[in-house]
Amino acid sequence: MSLAAKREPEASASGPDRGKPLALGAAKPGQGAERPGGRVAVAVGESVAALAAGACTAGFVIDTLFLQLERHLDTRSSFLYRPADGRSLRLIDHRGGPSDGLSGLSVLDPVHGPALALEAVATRSCRSVEAAAPEIDAFVDARAIVSYGEVAFVIAAPLLAAGQVLGVVTCGIGHALVDHDEAQSVLAALAAVFAWALDGARAQERLLEHIDDLARAQEVLRNAEERLNRTIDDAPIGMAVVGLDGRFLRVNRVLCDIVGFAREELERLRFQDITHPEDVEVDMEQAARLIRGDIERYQLAKRYLRKTGEVVDVMLSASMVRDARGIPLHYISQIEDITEKRRIEDRLRQSERKHHAIFHSAREAIVLLDEHMQFVDANPAACALFHETREALVGRQMTSLVTPTTAAMLEAPWQRLSVQGELDLEITLHLHDGSMIPVELGARAHFVPGFHLLTLRDVTRRKRTEAALRLSEARFRFLAENASDVVYQVSFKPYRRFEYVSPSVYALTGYPVEQWYADPDIGAKIAHEDDRETYARFRRDPTAESLLMRFYRKNGELAWVEIKGTTIRDELGAPIGLIAVARDITERKRAEQEREQLLAQMEADRSRLLSVIEHSPVGIVLAVGPKGERTVANRRAAEILGRPPRPDEVSSSYLAPLCDPSGKTLAAEEHAVARALRGEETRGRELVVCRPYEQGLPVLESAGPIRDAHGHVLGAIATYEDITRLKRLEQLRDEWSSIVAHELRQPLTAIASHAALLARTDEPTQKRRAENISQSAARLNRLIGDLLDTTRIDAKQLELAPEPTDLPSLVRGAIERASLGGRGVIEVMGDVPRALADPTRIEQVLGNLLSNAVKYGAPGAPIRVWVERTGEGVRISVHNQGERIPAEDIPRLFQRFRRLHKGPVLGVGLGLYVCRGIVEAHGGRIWVESDEAGTTFRFTVPAAEGEAA
Repeated sequence: MSLAAKREPEASASGPDRGKPLALGAAKPGQGAERPGGRVAVAVGESVAALAAGACTAGFVIDTLFLQLERHLDTRSSFLYRPADGRSLRLIDHRGGPSDGLSGLSVLDPVHGPALALEAVATRSCRSVEAAAPEIDAFVDARAIVSYGEVAFVIAAPLLAAGQVLGVVTCGIGHALVDHDEAQSVLAALAAVFAWALDGARAQERLLEHIDDLARAQEVLRNAEERLNRTIDDAPIGMAVVGLDGRFLRVNRVLCDIVGFAREELERLRFQDITHPEDVEVDMEQAARLIRGDIERYQLAKRYLRKTGEVVDVMLSASMVRDARGIPLHYISQIEDITEKRRIEDRLRQSERKHHAIFHSAREAIVLLDEHMQFVDANPAACALFHETREALVGRQMTSLVTPTTAAMLEAPWQRLSVQGELDLEITLHLHDGSMIPVELGARAHFVPGFHLLTLRDVTRRKRTEAALRLSEARFRFLAENASDVVYQVSFKPYRRFEYVSPSVYALTGYPVEQWYADPDIGAKIAHEDDRETYARFRRDPTAESLLMRFYRKNGELAWVEIKGTTIRDELGAPIGLIAVARDITERKRAEQEREQLLAQMEADRSRLLSVIEHSPVGIVLAVGPKGERTVANRRAAEILGRPPRPDEVSSSYLAPLCDPSGKTLAAEEHAVARALRGEETRGRELVVCRPYEQGLPVLESAGPIRDAHGHVLGAIATYEDITRLKRLEQLRDEWSSIVAHELRQPLTAIASHAALLARTDEPTQKRRAENISQSAARLNRLIGDLLDTTRIDAKQLELAPEPTDLPSLVRGAIERASLGGRGVIEVMGDVPRALADPTRIEQVLGNLLSNAVKYGAPGAPIRVWVERTGEGVRISVHNQGERIPAEDIPRLFQRFRRLHKGPVLGVGLGLYVCRGIVEAHGGRIWVESDEAGTTFRFTVPAAEGEAA
């Protein structure tokens, strides 16, 4: 935010400081000190006079500027900046402020935040801000100036000269300003005057420097001519002044020695005369380029012909001397005999090629550093180590690639390198990308003059191997020291001895560890007499890795031990030792003996069990394996299923003849054996064995899983009982029930008709007796109907006439006809779809449930009925308040002839059984929920087609 100069409000009469003029120096009466223009003129006049009275140097101008600022603006601190790089400002001098540093004011850069001085440069005008104003925090320099002393106002102005910004001055004024504009005018005028003076001082300094440079140049030229003559004559290499036509104008003694000519002879020749014919054309072409001014100099490796005819290799460096107008005068040639150098270079190149191949193919990182640890060269392994390219490494300091901690660790060894000459240490390089690389560092000082050679071998793999070895040894020690088994190590060379024996040897043998170390033959001494030869062969055979033997403990007990070992071999594969584990297997041996006895007993028990299974009157089928991979069946099962199982026949294949009571073949997963393999149990399921060209054989199936001690399923067992005789008895019972029910209906009809006629009398006693007869006949008629429905349900012959039915209306009618005495309450939950149901049968179910609610519910309590939509279709619930049905009795409620309530309530226990049969025949289900709040019977009926949710 740029702040313009602020003007204080008009002075009030009550303020003691209001209306006072800005103190801009000691203005004399009559000199216009009360006018702003007069104060500016005074400041400018005094400044010009002060500048005129002193030396015109930049230091004097700056000192005078600070003095005038203190005099005319009462500044507590002043700071002069000059542009640094086009954007930032650098402090070059100051007055006031702290003596121990200028934090925040030495460099002003837009990156560090806005500054009042930067604003003044950007706008090329004065900028100011009050110390008490909140805007002071927006400028880093103004905030710092205020913090350095008692400053009430900060103002900055650029120093402009010839359209250029020479600098900017920032002042901290110690008192409140009455007129900001006047202060800015005074500062702007002083900045303009001193910018002009500073520019002039610097120009004068540059002029004086130029005059001094010119005088020095003339002296240098005279000295240069003299040195040139001495240089040519005394030069260690051949030198010549050559005319434009190639003639030698002046030669030195070294050139004469190189070509074998005397000075007088050589100055009569041209350079073309002594140049090898094959090199003349190239030399002439380069000389022509010098004359044309295409190049300033050239260097050329060429051959001269000595006076004796020998060829000498030289390195020619030539340049052109021109007059002040640029016209060529002559050549200056320097000739170096490089014949021996060529031979040395050839050998050096061969050596360099070898070293280059070694340098670049080395697996170790090799770098060349200068005295400041700056990279001069690096091989590919070093580039890979530092994750940088060679171009990125050369010129950088090694410390710039690692963290400050690693750099500090390298500092002391690096300083010792020049003294010691070489250095070897291990260090971990922490790179800036977070990677840590352990290296072996080797350094050789001045491997090349002025440079140090460093080799860095990445020992990460070795460190990991050593760490893994230490961890392995620690684990071995821990396991050996804490294991119940005896762990020991034997060395074969130079003689057989125990190198390590774990402490558990004392518990195993009774002999302490020290005794085993002292006596390598103790094992043979305590071995059983019959096993000593076996133990001796084990010791003699270096490749033996297992042994089972008996030995005597120190207390005389006989024990068994199992020894397992592995041979230790040297680099050539020769056995040098053995690591073995000795385990006490005395208890295992005893257990094995007991196991043999148990196996024998189990085999006897198994034979007895197989005999019982084989002669069982019930068919038994065993599915062996978690998936019934093999099937075993007894003789009775083979008779029932028609054949014995084939070898390795799966249970699902062997039980394929099993069908449901309707004759439908069961799927493999519906077999009771398949369920048992899944962990389920089946009890008393009625099935039919379907055989080709034979009548189905009814059987009763039960099955369960066979589990191990951990509960895992190992197989399944199923029993099949022929219930043909039971089915025949059940058929006879059903036929008898139908006959009895049919024969009883005829006399009941007659009884009910005559009772209705008798009930028409006016005699009360006779009418009551006739009504009792009618009620009893109706109850007996319902009982007969339940018996018939039971027979139809059992025979799966219950007839239904399903149709789309409005169940809410059906329930309302059933409640009205049930004579509940106003206790029935119906509630329809939401939008209920029509159900696909037989209205008569559903009303029969509702009648039974409502009748039970009246019989067993609390007297006078309401009987609630809900009708609602569910995912299964439509659900009807009948609730009555009364005693809770015990949980153990609920599974028996829907069985035939089950009455849970004892007492005067009539009934034989068929109502709920018939209700279940009717609901299941519709494809629904019925259940009961009972708690302290009462009992609720619920059943579902499927929705009609197109009515489902």
